[in-house]
Amino acid sequence: MENIIKYIKILFSLSTVNISGVANPNILILLKKIKKNFTQTNIITKLDQYNIDSSDIKHGNLLLYAKTKPKTKYILFHGHIDTVPAPQNEPKHTVNRQYLIGRGAVDMKGNLAAMLSAFEQINALRSKTHSPAILITGDEEANSFEGIKTFIKRNKTFIKKIDMVITGEPTDLCINTNHRGIFGAIIEKNGQTGHSAFPQEKLIENSIPLLQSIKNFISDSQKIHTPALGKTVGATTIINAGTKGNQLPDSIKIEFNLRTVKPDSVYKTLFAKQFKNLLKGYRYQTYGFSPTQSIANNAIVQLIQRAVKKTGISYKTGATTFFTEANILNQQGIPAIVFGAGNPRLAHTLPPNEKIKLRDLKLYSDILVNIFKI
Repeated sequence: MENIIKYIKILFSLSTVNISGVANPNILILLKKIKKNFTQTNIITKLDQYNIDSSDIKHGNLLLYAKTKPKTKYILFHGHIDTVPAPQNEPKHTVNRQYLIGRGAVDMKGNLAAMLSAFEQINALRSKTHSPAILITGDEEANSFEGIKTFIKRNKTFIKKIDMVITGEPTDLCINTNHRGIFGAIIEKNGQTGHSAFPQEKLIENSIPLLQSIKNFISDSQKIHTPALGKTVGATTIINAGTKGNQLPDSIKIEFNLRTVKPDSVYKTLFAKQFKNLLKGYRYQTYGFSPTQSIANNAIVQLIQRAVKKTGISYKTGATTFFTEANILNQQGIPAIVFGAGNPRLAHTLPPNEKIKLRDLKLYSDILVNIFKI
């Protein structure tokens, strides 16, 4: 447990809140701090830096892997270091006898600490059928998944040696081989600001029919379901307009997204039908990835199941309710499952609700080590 606590302290030493279009220098600084802990001659470290939009501040990914024989394949542990925003007065993370509490505890610095600890232990093992590797991406919560996209673009030779990716998002230690997709839209419009006593253009009032259509679109989408993934879920997540009670807003921004269970084209067709005549005068863009099923080797999945059993708990399998980078990996032909400690319903909540049991992090780390011992 001491080794996991060591990495918790490192991972929570800086805030890595990520907002699209706003570069956070702490992301790259923290990746460099982690890299300094792996100076062993048999470990290769690769820090890939990239730009976010036009900013001079760079983000990055950190890839660590053990030197190995040419034919030996890798099992890659994978997670992201960035978090969603938190209130300015949110207290720093805390660790008590039972829990790690704070922004990113569940999603997903807690599991990253367990992965880093496991990677250290596995690297010290003398005999193993696979070699360990770990990838920490810098942009999952924002910036259109630029972290995993950059990894795929720049590491084609290494990717050929990957037998399996374990994405450590929280699943309550359930092995998820089915992955939901995502579909969303960002809708914006500019107006003319002025005093509310002399309204010229009522951006908010004029957008009410659009908001009603978004509600209807989400409601209709939730009727779409499959046996493997269940029903589509979604919500409106951003409505921004105005800064003062007596001033007309000069712009409005609305964003909504779905976690999807059928191909992206199904939702695009429904979107086009629902918003056919409502988006005149608005700027909008849609984005999406279709759901996937893991293309992982069954023998490797069974290996993970045996590793879970070895720790004294029964294994569970299921589907991921939320969207993860594992979906993108599978779409690119890189076999990935989602498997991690922690209750996913506690992700993105406010402390003291975002918390994860230390016992579960230790159990998760032990399972990852056991995969290489069997």
